[in-house]
Amino acid sequence: AGYRQYEVSAFAQANRQCKHNQNYWEFGDYLGIGAGAHGKLTDTQGLVWRTAKQRHPRTYLESAGRAECLQRSEAVKQRDLPLEYLMNALRLKGGFQLDEYRARTGLDIHSLQPGLQLALERGLLVRQEDAIQTSATGYRHLDGLLTLFMPDPA
Repeated sequence: AGYRQYEVSAFAQANRQCKHNQNYWEFGDYLGIGAGAHGKLTDTQGLVWRTAKQRHPRTYLESAGRAECLQRSEAVKQRDLPLEYLMNALRLKGGFQLDEYRARTGLDIHSLQPGLQLALERGLLVRQEDAIQTSATGYRHLDGLLTLFMPDPA
């Protein structure tokens, strides 16, 4: 029927990919609206914030419009940004461009080492000029591949 896999858990016909989910996989920002909603926002200094609203509907409604409406608001630590980005971007069959990585995280390619080198050597990732893509083997073992980019415990 013309469906092709474009991300680890989704298939679509040409030009019919889910834009909503694609924004997640491309590490875009999104608002969390409603009880228990999660969001990701990048501030003007380039800090990435993860937010979560109050989970219980009554608590959410009672705190609406006030700071208490947020149950959690945390800046993603710089050491966690590479893994956060890759957990999303490597889901896409097309992988990602290095300039997009820099734009979304504020980091350069060196922040992906030593995991990137190991993944390339093991044939889990493929680099083509300024793009990184998951290989067929890496795609089948995406969770294991991502462990190569986990930061050392602080």
